[in-house]
Amino acid sequence: MTDDDLIQRLPDGQDKILAREILDKRRRAVATGQVVLTSFLDPHEQQVAESVLQRLPGSYYYAYGGYPGA
Repeated sequence: MTDDDLIQRLPDGQDKILAREILDKRRRAVATGQVVLTSFLDPHEQQVAESVLQRLPGSYYYAYGGYPGA
């Protein structure tokens, strides 16, 4: 599955923009072998990022921060 295939599955324009940013960060992490961070993602954005990364073998991610009830 190509990056464009993943992006086309998303219904919302903002989700597509976020997916492109996540895929760019993944490419950078793969190319450099280093951890790459995002800015704060709200719960919906986290779900979009996870749905994209889960479809790509070898993608590792970790979400942290925020607080319950935020």
